[in-house]
Amino acid sequence: MSSTTITIRLPLELSDKLDYVSENIGMTKSNLIRVAILKYLDVKQLDEFEEIKASSESNKRINLSLTELLYSIVKKRSDNLGVTVNSLIIYASEKIQKHYSYMLESLDQ
Repeated sequence: MSSTTITIRLPLELSDKLDYVSENIGMTKSNLIRVAILKYLDVKQLDEFEEIKASSESNKRINLSLTELLYSIVKKRSDNLGVTVNSLIIYASEKIQKHYSYMLESLDQ
């Protein structure tokens, strides 16, 4: 199976939150982002999407390996909306971070 490696930039705060979630659910940050692509980008319509651009300063660079399928989902959505792949991955990453953070908080109560 062929894959494509891309370098993404996540805002530092989001990267730290993803680290926390990934440690607590036993999944790597990269796998968490891959799941986010399937769950939040491979849909008919994006829920409350706003393009977010990672500034060149306060961000964390991550090399992310994507299968052909995952890359095609992100690239097609990017082309259709006229936004960057990076902004879509930030969007999906924020969504999944919030989802799992809420789940972890519920378990703590």
